[in-house]
Amino acid sequence: MKFNKPVYTTEQHIELLESRGLTFLDRDRAKRYLLTIGYYRLSAYFLPFQVAPNQFKERTTFTDVLNLYIFDRKVRLHVMDALERIEVAIRSVLSPCVRIAVVSFVELRTRWGYI
Repeated sequence: MKFNKPVYTTEQHIELLESRGLTFLDRDRAKRYLLTIGYYRLSAYFLPFQVAPNQFKERTTFTDVLNLYIFDRKVRLHVMDALERIEVAIRSVLSPCVRIAVVSFVELRTRWGYI
C-alpha cells in the first residue's frame, strides 16, 4: 500500500492551520500541545470550528480547539470513573448469588456422583 500524504513538522502543521484561518495566540504553547497530543488526534476537535472543510470560522483560536479537547478528556474520565463504580457495585451484588449457585452445583455433582 502506498501512502501519498507528506510528513509535516509541527511548525508546518501550525502554518497549515493558520492558512486555513486558525489563530495562534501562543505558538510555543501550540507547538508543545501538538507534539504531546498530536495533530491527527486534535483534528477531530477542529470540526465544530469549521465552516467548510479546511476552513475555520472567523476568530477561532487554537485555545478554543484545545479547550474542547480538554473538556472532552475530562468528560471521558468522569464517565470511565462512573462505569468502574457501577461495575464494582454489580459484581459485589452478584458475587453472593454466583457463589451460592456454584456451591449448589458442586454439592449436586458430589451427591449424585458426577465428579
